[in-house]
Amino acid sequence: MKHKKAKTSEDLVKHFQKRCIERIGIILNQRKLKDLMISHKMRCIDKLSNTRTMFHLKKEDWNSSNMLQKDVVVIYDKPRHSFVTTYSYEDWVNNHWLKNH
Repeated sequence: MKHKKAKTSEDLVKHFQKRCIERIGIILNQRKLKDLMISHKMRCIDKLSNTRTMFHLKKEDWNSSNMLQKDVVVIYDKPRHSFVTTYSYEDWVNNHWLKNH
């Protein structure tokens, strides 16, 4: 029986970059996101599990040249120290609202 190779931080970064382009149109810098997370400029929305945490990133906190057009949700993977995916905040609110009500 073959064992699947464990996910690495590099795998998650590639996935994150792909989802950034696909969903919000620009690639968000992992280092800058971590700095915003550490300085509490991103609000924690939900703790999905012991390893995954969901944050709300406001476009005003990211933009210096108005590259980010809307607020986004990013999910952080604690053991691998990287962000794994992103969603439009508006889409997340709509889906979250429909799921819980």
